[in-house]
Formats: sequence, structure tokens, C-alpha cells
Amino acid sequence: MPTANLNIGMALTSIIGGEGHEFSLSDLWDFITGENAWTVEEEKWNMIAGWDWRLRIPRWRGLQLYGEHYGEDQRDKIPSPFLMAHVWGLYLPRLTKDGVWDLQLETAHTNRHWYVHWVYKNGYTYKNKLIGDAMGTDSNRLYVRVGRYLADGSVMAFHGEHVELNDAVAYPQTVDAFWVSYQRKLDHSLTIDVTVGVAWLDNVNETEGNSDTDYLVKLKVKKTLK
Repeated sequence: MPTANLNIGMALTSIIGGEGHEFSLSDLWDFITGENAWTVEEEKWNMIAGWDWRLRIPRWRGLQLYGEHYGEDQRDKIPSPFLMAHVWGLYLPRLTKDGVWDLQLETAHTNRHWYVHWVYKNGYTYKNKLIGDAMGTDSNRLYVRVGRYLADGSVMAFHGEHVELNDAVAYPQTVDAFWVSYQRKLDHSLTIDVTVGVAWLDNVNETEGNSDTDYLVKLKVKKTLK
């Protein structure tokens, strides 16, 4: 935190080693400096690295701007992110002067290089599900949330999202979703969370004209034990 209103972070994550691609101490310097392998036989890691930030502007009703900027690879011999994907966001905690409404806007983009690799074919997945953002490769997302803080301490929020999946194909799948969430603390240890929503899908499985509708109903009850 170089100032009270600015946060900056950096992170690196990597899949390393594996059968036929064992990592040894002699590889450490190349790993740190981002030296790329140029053949499948020499490849020993798959990195994602980058930085994130949040800027607060208190005089504008506490406005917060934030971003995440990460590379799916590193530049040859230069330890810097490459083949970037981005998240840009805005959060306004006091949309109205009385502070009972707030607003969040967020957009994200990945490119065709994300979540794919010539050696680590499963990428950042577990049981064929992406560990990272579910939007996946070469995709775009736009999200908006408007929240309302009620007099009894509960929070109701209205969410909307538009996602375009894998723009490189002839008929990218799109998802338009809307949902309402409600959270209320019943007492000092018990919280209830309810979500109801609907999503409209077009070009499902990248097939032209193949449409579907999904529904979501979720009830979550959390009890804190002391």
C-alpha cells in the first residue's frame, strides 16, 4: 500500500514438472527469469503471472477502481507477463447520498492462449472444470450489480451478466443471466442467503441457433460456532 488509498499486488502461479519433464535445481534460474523452452521435450512449467490494483477516491463517495492484469506466459529471457488477460472494475459503495444503494461494474477479457498449453494439456483444470474464471479461453464478460441495504440489516442485490465464450469459433456461445440475491443475519450466529436467477443461452455447444434456458434457486444457511 504505497498510499492509504492505493493497493498493488503481484502474483505468480505455475504448473511444474511431471513425468518426462522433471524440474531440477539447475532449472531454477531459468524459472525465475522466465526463460521459455522452445521444444516440447524441454518444457517444464506453465506460468500465469501479473499484477492487480485497487484505487480508492474517498471524495467521490468512496469510489473504487480496480484491475487485474495477468499473462499466460512470460517474454523470452525477460521476467514479465505476456499474452495478457484483463479485469477492469468499478465499485461505488454510496451510489446515493444516504448510502443505502451501491453499484459494481466489471468487465473481463481472455485471449486464445489462456488455459491451453502444448505440454500441460489439462491446463488449470480439475476433473475437466476450469479452476480459473469459468469464461475460459478467448472470451468476454460484462457484469453489473446494484445492491440495496435494508433497515433491518439485510442486503438485497440485483445482478446482470453477459458472457461471450470462445470468440474464435464460427458461432460463439453467449450467456445472458439475471439473478437476485438476499442475505440476512437472523441473529449473532445465523445467516441466511437466498439466490434466484435465470440464464438465457444462445449457440449452445457452439451450434448456430441452439438455445436453452437455465434456472437457479439457491438457499444457504450458515451458522457460526463459538
